[in-house]
Amino acid sequence: MLSVCIPHYNYENPSLLNTLKAQCEALNLVFEILIIDDASDINKKKYLTSYEEKPFRVIYLGENIGRSAIRNLLAKQATFNLLLFLDADGKIENDHFIKTYLNNFNEDIVSGGRAYANMKTDAAHFLHYNYGFNIESKSQSFFHSNNFIIKKSAFERLKFDEKIKNYGYEDVVFGLEAKNMGFKMLTIENPVIHQDIKSNKAFLDDVDQALDNLLKIIGIKKDLQIVDFVGISKKYKMLEKFGLTKLLSIRNRKITNSLRNSMVLNPKKNSNILLSIYKLYKYHQLKNLKLV
Repeated sequence: MLSVCIPHYNYENPSLLNTLKAQCEALNLVFEILIIDDASDINKKKYLTSYEEKPFRVIYLGENIGRSAIRNLLAKQATFNLLLFLDADGKIENDHFIKTYLNNFNEDIVSGGRAYANMKTDAAHFLHYNYGFNIESKSQSFFHSNNFIIKKSAFERLKFDEKIKNYGYEDVVFGLEAKNMGFKMLTIENPVIHQDIKSNKAFLDDVDQALDNLLKIIGIKKDLQIVDFVGISKKYKMLEKFGLTKLLSIRNRKITNSLRNSMVLNPKKNSNILLSIYKLYKYHQLKNLKLV
């Protein structure tokens, strides 16, 4: 018995819902597809009215409660003990996506990963796509909250930390706490295609928010030593150890803005060069935020 749990916010994606329903029915599962809308714009959630009858359940929230709280609410509202969490902007290309999960659910938490379609994109969206296709989709050793399956009883012991309200690294915290509590985790080849490719500016805005959130998490979760686990903060700490972050102080704000403008306005460079600029930008932002 399976509850598919989908946090929904400002992204229309009926194809995902239809695919999930078809695959579950083909397997003769007892299942539900539970969608909680986190106070989306009215025009972005109208289509959900077509999915208010079984096997679907839609709950509309009057105010946005954030990424951690909505996942906890989904688990609380779920009918069945097996929970499959999927982000609303995903696309399933594997015709046996559900079956693959059920056949490989041999650990406490199994995640399927995230992928990006091999496609051309315009200059305005090149940065997010380039990072996603070349970096994010290849980092499957890390837990991603966009696509994982877990028993409800295990989730209720873990939960997402609702003190973490904003975007960025909340899934890292969940994964680390799961390991610390002794849960066994497995990543399999069962990815969901990430479709919500953001503009260069919007993507960098998310990066800024994520780095700010990272510093807050480091303060809240001192016991996790998250600074030594996240790649960018671990490398920054190493630079700090050798006194090299002092170089970032030289005209830092001006250089940060210059790097940002370069990626927003003129992103279509060699992929390696662009990603190097992106990494340098993050180091400068951490210096601005005073990570020590």
